[in-house]
Amino acid sequence: MRRPALYSNSSRAGLATARVAPDLSGPVQNQATQANLAAAGGPGPSFSRLRTQLAARNNQLLWVAVVVLALLLAASLSFSLNPPRRLTQTDINAA
Repeated sequence: MRRPALYSNSSRAGLATARVAPDLSGPVQNQATQANLAAAGGPGPSFSRLRTQLAARNNQLLWVAVVVLALLLAASLSFSLNPPRRLTQTDINAA
């Protein structure tokens, strides 16, 4: 007996049309936008440059978080591993 599939049988045509880049062949309304596109060589390089800058920033933030967590771990271990104070007879009498 054949088992039914656990995934959906729906088509993925809707996802393919959603990923299509916008048409930039029409007239650009803003001259500043047109100049930016011409200077950047089109929309591709500016997005890839932005993506690499964000990736570098994410790596920096990740390393800062790792260092902060390591410092917090070291501080908590140093406070929790201190040996308890020895009890003396005066402590017992004071209680």
